Amino acid sequence: MKRLSLEVRLRRAKDKASKYALRDPRTKQDIINRRKWDRLNDILWRRYDNKLHHPSQPDMPRMSR
Repeated sequence: MKRLSLEVRLRRAKDKASKYALRDPRTKQDIINRRKWDRLNDILWRRYDNKLHHPSQPDMPRMSR
């Protein structure tokens, strides 16, 4: 069985976490769920969704968030 790529696994985990993550967490479990979603979202943004770097200009450094 072929293993899924890291990006696909991260996106699936984020989709699963987004079902439970609240915008305004109140309880301990809500905060844990929100932090998990934030962490996955940050990883995905930094690794795969950073559109500030243009591939046609390879000498241009990536801009930090």
